[in-house]
Amino acid sequence: MGLGLVWSLTVLMGANARPEGGLFPGTNVLSVSIEIPEEGLDILRGSGRARGVGGKPEALVTVIEGGRRYANVVAQLKGYTSFQPVDQFPSLTLHFNKRVSGQKFHGYAKLSFNNSFQDPTFLHERLTREVYAAAGVPVPRSDFAMIQLNGRELGLYVVVEAFDKHFLKRHFERSDGTLFEPAALQDIDRPMRLDDGDPETGGAALRRLIRAAREPKLESRMAALEAAMDMERFLSMMAVEVMLCHSDSYSMNRNNYRLYHDPGTDKIVFLPHGMDRVLGAHRSSLDLPLIPTTLGLVARAVLSTQEGRRRYLERVNQLFRTVFDSDALCRWMREIEVEIQAGKGALPKERRWGERRRAGKTSDADRLCERIERRFGELRAQITHARELMAAVPLTPFDSDGVAFPQDWSLIRRADSTEAVLELQTKDGQRLWRIRGRAPNLKVVVVHRFRLSKGFYQLTGQPRFLGAEPSVVRAVLVRPWTERYGVEHQVLDWRKLNTIFEVTSAAASGEVDLHYEIEASGTEVLFDPSSIRLVRRVVR
Repeated sequence: MGLGLVWSLTVLMGANARPEGGLFPGTNVLSVSIEIPEEGLDILRGSGRARGVGGKPEALVTVIEGGRRYANVVAQLKGYTSFQPVDQFPSLTLHFNKRVSGQKFHGYAKLSFNNSFQDPTFLHERLTREVYAAAGVPVPRSDFAMIQLNGRELGLYVVVEAFDKHFLKRHFERSDGTLFEPAALQDIDRPMRLDDGDPETGGAALRRLIRAAREPKLESRMAALEAAMDMERFLSMMAVEVMLCHSDSYSMNRNNYRLYHDPGTDKIVFLPHGMDRVLGAHRSSLDLPLIPTTLGLVARAVLSTQEGRRRYLERVNQLFRTVFDSDALCRWMREIEVEIQAGKGALPKERRWGERRRAGKTSDADRLCERIERRFGELRAQITHARELMAAVPLTPFDSDGVAFPQDWSLIRRADSTEAVLELQTKDGQRLWRIRGRAPNLKVVVVHRFRLSKGFYQLTGQPRFLGAEPSVVRAVLVRPWTERYGVEHQVLDWRKLNTIFEVTSAAASGEVDLHYEIEASGTEVLFDPSSIRLVRRVVR
């Protein structure tokens, strides 16, 4: 078991366990009854999907658990994609001390009860939060509860600790800093809701981070970022996001995060949130590259510098060795599955959103473990060749006619690829790329990566393979979506390229890949891409 995971499973559940009991140490499934009067239901029926930064409707409710009644608890509906109306299966935030001073639920003044709409396994939040914690990233903990609302059985819910003073005191020497909550799918340079603290001091720190991320001089950018934010925690957060394919995260999707201005260091700290779609459950496949498409302003700023890229890749390598222990993670997921299986089996039929996807004899934990093991294999294959990714991709140069000539090609490392090398050689006056494997039955992906500014482009060319033609060739243009994280794979005619595409200002760093996926029965292929052209088109 990796050292980081040992820390997570023993310290968090042992010496660092909360003395209140009943939540978070170990795995618990509480029985919670919520009573909402008719006037409260009417208030909550006016709630909508929580996309903006404005206030949400609040209703007073009563919570009953373990023979104790908690009166005048403030309830709000939560969620965006996972949002459900109060008369169905709502996710709820409960404030226990907002109207009753000092009232706490097992020592907690505020908790979220999530319907796990986007994760029918109910396991993603627990897995991801513990990996973050093992990596040293401040993250709220999670547990489980069976919920009854006005006598109606809602079934199993995921209970999540709030971003509040209780949480801040566990992770920072000072808890009197400024806590910001962004709107859904918004970056740090958009309006944010102030959850707590001093808007002047926190706002100044946030503006300093924005300026650092936009620092035009690459040689100064990393130092400015390091002065404005907790770089070590950010690198670890970004590494876990990528390792677990958390594509609905800050780095990849500008989503599911909070910001804390730590007055002790005068730096901004990123706090991850919303981890129900990981390991291929959202818009990323399990072969997500170590340096994926990133929409987050700060993530792009870090990866745009050679030092930032180097330190990030080193952090991925470190955490892969110490935290991403696939065997230990899978054993733990199966143990939790046993604890919550009765609750999942008792779900109302209207809530069995993922039942078709989960059909069969294999358990949710077993299917999750298959994904963990596949991701482990992909990471191992990519990390072996991580040095090839150290240099940031330069802006693609165009000549005076607006034409670019792809010169540099490399291999993409995947778990199912064969071991091969790519060499540039000259034959009869031609520059050719020689793909040479260690054994027959080559299976490789050759790529050229463009980095482009906003605009329209046309890709043309008639690449050739000399000597024995491969048995299988696919040409694929890989480019980011515009507003939300996603990657479009456009299959092209590999013999005759001719396609027009657009790069928008929101499309991450403008990185567009041209892949040649090659399979051959022999050990060697000669690839001639010299005819490929990228033309910058002027749209009038």
